[in-house]
Amino acid sequence: MLVSMKDMLQHALRDGYAVGQFNINNLEWVGAVLSTAQQCRSPVILGVSGGTVKHMLGLKCIHDIVVNAMEYLHIDVPVALHLDHGTTQEACEAAIAAGFSSIMFDGSHLPFREKPGHYPPPGDAGPQQRYLCGGRTGDHRRQ
Repeated sequence: MLVSMKDMLQHALRDGYAVGQFNINNLEWVGAVLSTAQQCRSPVILGVSGGTVKHMLGLKCIHDIVVNAMEYLHIDVPVALHLDHGTTQEACEAAIAAGFSSIMFDGSHLPFREKPGHYPPPGDAGPQQRYLCGGRTGDHRRQ
């Protein structure tokens, strides 16, 4: 089962260790990263970029692949699933709906004045799902 990235990172901060994020690009990467995290007894964040979403048949499919791989490989270390650099609010909302632990909305491509309205709020997507939200605004000196 995936864990809350917020809880994972708070534990790491409290206990003084880092948690690595590794972007997954296909099924082999999922297995390799999960197996290595298990062998090292280390929490891990699996990152997913926009290109990976298309290549791996969508956010829900990626979520299900990760959850099934965790079960198949008997993974018992904390694992979070993160949408990295989601470029639309719709993509971020779809990741939340699919069961991702966290999202990062990348609004660096938007005009400065449009940025605030596009960032999804962090919060609670239901009684069983909490997610962490971050954002990237880009360089404002050029605007």
